[in-house]
Amino acid sequence: MRKYLIILFMVVIFIPLEASISQVTKAQTKQFLTRTNKAITTAHSAIKRGKVYNGDYVNALRHQQFAKKMYIRNQYQKAIYHSKKARSLAFKTITDNSAHIPSDCGITKEEKGLIGTAIPSDRVLAEEIALDGQHNLKDADVIDKTVDLTLP
Repeated sequence: MRKYLIILFMVVIFIPLEASISQVTKAQTKQFLTRTNKAITTAHSAIKRGKVYNGDYVNALRHQQFAKKMYIRNQYQKAIYHSKKARSLAFKTITDNSAHIPSDCGITKEEKGLIGTAIPSDRVLAEEIALDGQHNLKDADVIDKTVDLTLP
Protein backbone atom coordinates (compact mmCIF):
# COMPACT_ATOMS: atom_id res chain seq x y z
CA MET A 1 0.00 0.00 0.00
CA ARG A 2 2.81 2.39 0.88
CA LYS A 3 4.43 1.72 -2.50
CA TYR A 4 1.24 2.80 -4.28
CA LEU A 5 0.99 5.97 -2.21
CA ILE A 6 4.55 6.90 -3.15
CA ILE A 7 3.81 6.31 -6.84
CA LEU A 8 0.60 8.30 -6.60
CA PHE A 9 2.48 11.10 -4.87
CA MET A 10 5.08 11.16 -7.64
CA VAL A 11 2.41 11.25 -10.32
CA VAL A 12 0.51 14.08 -8.64
CA ILE A 13 3.62 16.18 -7.89
CA PHE A 14 6.00 15.64 -10.81
CA ILE A 15 3.83 15.18 -13.88
CA PRO A 16 2.08 18.56 -13.55
CA LEU A 17 5.48 20.24 -13.20
CA GLU A 18 6.72 18.64 -16.40
CA ALA A 19 3.47 19.43 -18.19
CA SER A 20 3.66 23.11 -17.20
CA ILE A 21 7.14 23.54 -18.66
CA SER A 22 6.59 24.12 -22.33
CA GLN A 23 9.41 23.82 -24.78
CA VAL A 24 9.22 26.68 -27.24
CA THR A 25 10.55 25.76 -30.66
CA LYS A 26 12.58 27.88 -33.05
CA ALA A 27 9.71 27.91 -35.56
CA GLN A 28 7.17 29.02 -32.94
CA THR A 29 9.51 31.77 -31.76
CA LYS A 30 10.17 32.97 -35.29
CA GLN A 31 6.43 33.17 -35.97
CA PHE A 32 5.86 35.09 -32.72
CA LEU A 33 8.64 37.58 -33.50
CA THR A 34 7.44 37.98 -37.09
CA ARG A 35 3.95 38.90 -35.89
CA THR A 36 5.48 41.43 -33.49
CA ASN A 37 7.50 42.89 -36.37
CA LYS A 38 4.21 43.54 -38.17
CA ALA A 39 2.86 45.36 -35.10
CA ILE A 40 6.05 47.45 -34.93
CA THR A 41 5.75 48.31 -38.63
CA THR A 42 2.18 49.44 -38.00
CA ALA A 43 3.34 51.47 -34.98
CA HIS A 44 5.99 53.12 -37.16
CA SER A 45 3.37 54.20 -39.70
CA ALA A 46 1.05 55.39 -36.94
CA ILE A 47 3.68 57.49 -35.18
CA LYS A 48 4.82 59.02 -38.49
CA ARG A 49 1.24 60.19 -39.08
CA GLY A 50 0.15 60.99 -35.52
CA LYS A 51 3.43 62.43 -34.18
CA VAL A 52 2.71 61.31 -30.61
CA TYR A 53 6.15 60.58 -29.18
CA ASN A 54 5.99 59.09 -25.69
CA GLY A 55 8.94 56.68 -25.73
CA ASP A 56 6.92 53.52 -26.26
CA TYR A 57 7.98 53.11 -29.89
CA VAL A 58 11.71 53.24 -29.19
CA ASN A 59 11.27 50.83 -26.28
CA ALA A 60 9.30 48.46 -28.51
CA LEU A 61 12.25 48.50 -30.92
CA ARG A 62 14.74 47.89 -28.11
CA HIS A 63 12.78 44.93 -26.75
CA GLN A 64 12.33 43.47 -30.23
CA GLN A 65 16.04 43.88 -31.01
CA PHE A 66 16.81 42.07 -27.77
CA ALA A 67 14.27 39.37 -28.69
CA LYS A 68 16.01 38.92 -32.04
CA LYS A 69 19.35 38.59 -30.26
CA MET A 70 17.88 35.94 -27.93
CA TYR A 71 16.37 34.13 -30.92
CA ILE A 72 19.77 33.99 -32.61
CA ARG A 73 21.26 32.63 -29.35
CA ASN A 74 18.55 29.92 -29.20
CA GLN A 75 17.06 31.41 -26.03
CA TYR A 76 13.55 31.12 -27.37
CA GLN A 77 11.56 31.64 -24.16
CA LYS A 78 13.41 34.85 -23.37
CA ALA A 79 12.88 35.98 -26.97
CA ILE A 80 9.13 35.40 -26.58
CA TYR A 81 9.00 37.44 -23.36
CA HIS A 82 10.74 40.44 -24.90
CA SER A 83 8.79 40.21 -28.13
CA LYS A 84 5.54 40.19 -26.15
CA LYS A 85 6.67 43.34 -24.34
CA ALA A 86 7.64 44.90 -27.68
CA ARG A 87 4.23 44.04 -29.13
CA SER A 88 2.36 45.59 -26.20
CA LEU A 89 4.44 48.78 -26.52
CA ALA A 90 3.77 48.83 -30.27
CA PHE A 91 0.03 48.46 -29.57
CA LYS A 92 0.21 51.41 -27.17
CA THR A 93 2.00 53.49 -29.80
CA ILE A 94 -0.64 52.57 -32.38
CA THR A 95 -3.58 53.52 -30.17
CA ASP A 96 -1.90 56.67 -28.81
CA ASN A 97 -1.53 57.81 -32.42
CA SER A 98 -5.23 57.17 -33.16
CA ALA A 99 -4.59 54.18 -35.42
CA HIS A 100 -6.03 50.68 -35.33
CA ILE A 101 -4.19 47.56 -34.24
CA PRO A 102 -4.25 45.04 -37.10
CA SER A 103 -6.47 42.09 -36.26
CA ASP A 104 -3.73 39.62 -37.18
CA CYS A 105 -1.31 41.09 -34.63
CA GLY A 106 -3.21 40.26 -31.45
CA ILE A 107 -1.90 37.62 -29.06
CA THR A 108 -3.40 34.30 -30.15
CA LYS A 109 -4.39 31.43 -27.89
CA GLU A 110 -1.33 29.48 -29.06
CA GLU A 111 0.91 32.46 -28.31
CA LYS A 112 -0.57 32.77 -24.81
CA GLY A 113 0.52 29.17 -24.30
CA LEU A 114 4.05 30.02 -25.44
CA ILE A 115 4.20 32.99 -23.09
CA GLY A 116 3.00 30.93 -20.15
CA THR A 117 2.30 32.26 -16.70
CA ALA A 118 5.83 32.79 -15.40
CA ILE A 119 6.55 35.90 -17.47
CA PRO A 120 9.17 38.19 -15.94
CA SER A 121 8.06 41.56 -14.60
CA ASP A 122 8.40 44.71 -16.68
CA ARG A 123 11.23 45.76 -14.35
CA VAL A 124 13.19 42.58 -15.05
CA LEU A 125 12.66 42.92 -18.81
CA ALA A 126 13.79 46.56 -18.67
CA GLU A 127 16.91 45.57 -16.73
CA GLU A 128 17.77 43.00 -19.39
CA ILE A 129 17.75 45.60 -22.16
CA ALA A 130 19.39 48.31 -20.04
CA LEU A 131 22.88 47.37 -21.18
CA ASP A 132 22.17 48.04 -24.86
CA GLY A 133 23.46 51.61 -24.58
CA GLN A 134 20.24 53.02 -26.04
CA HIS A 135 18.45 54.13 -22.88
CA ASN A 136 18.68 57.82 -23.84
CA LEU A 137 17.05 57.39 -27.26
CA LYS A 138 13.72 59.04 -27.94
CA ASP A 139 11.07 58.06 -30.48
CA ALA A 140 12.07 61.01 -32.67
CA ASP A 141 15.69 59.77 -32.72
CA VAL A 142 14.76 56.48 -34.39
CA ILE A 143 11.66 57.27 -36.42
CA ASP A 144 13.62 58.02 -39.61
CA LYS A 145 16.29 55.35 -39.14
CA THR A 146 16.20 51.93 -40.74
CA VAL A 147 15.98 49.13 -38.20
CA ASP A 148 16.59 45.56 -39.30
CA LEU A 149 14.37 43.20 -37.34
CA THR A 150 14.42 40.47 -40.00
CA LEU A 151 15.10 37.04 -38.61
CA PRO A 152 17.63 34.60 -40.05
